[in-house]
Amino acid sequence: MLYYTLFGNRKLHSCCFVSVIFPSVFSPQPSAGFAPHQPSVCYNTGMSKSGISAQEKKTWMWMKLVWFLLSLLPVVVFIAAYLLKERGVPSMTEEEYGQGMPAVIQYILFAVGATVFFFIDGMSHTLARYLFGRDKTGTGDDALPGKYAIYISLSLLMLFLITLSASWGFLLCGNLVWLGLFAGANLSLVYKYYPSPRNLSRLLVRVVQSK
Repeated sequence: MLYYTLFGNRKLHSCCFVSVIFPSVFSPQPSAGFAPHQPSVCYNTGMSKSGISAQEKKTWMWMKLVWFLLSLLPVVVFIAAYLLKERGVPSMTEEEYGQGMPAVIQYILFAVGATVFFFIDGMSHTLARYLFGRDKTGTGDDALPGKYAIYISLSLLMLFLITLSASWGFLLCGNLVWLGLFAGANLSLVYKYYPSPRNLSRLLVRVVQSK
């Protein structure tokens, strides 16, 4: 895994991605958001058998495993809540949870889940800028996999707050529909954080452009 960072005295050179499926070399033009003196940061997406080490393959495998396990959390929580509902676990009656402090708590939980759903992109982008935006020279390949793993894990955990808020609401009022809708909303966004060289490259470009 390498950064391709090229400097020029008068102009910014294009950054190249090497693809395995198509042996040609693509050379995209620099974005208008890049300053003339600022290097473009790109991640090598060429994952040929001869160009990637066994350690790198293992790193990507573990990142995908973590992504898969964290993506299953909404499903696990919903199944657990369904089983509790079937076994008749006691909850507040409608008169109890529909007024007073229980009602206020439910509104807060609903607001937390809705806020994460609508603003997760901004939250994860802020996290990416904190993790990747400190390297102003375009170097630091050794730390990149670890930072990307942290980014994936924390983003999915923030996303899980959607399901978690609804699960707490379920414990108050036993509303399985609320939990099901929020768990579905959670699952609909996990694909954005699938760990792959292409997604990492796009993430790094967005971080550079936002500087």
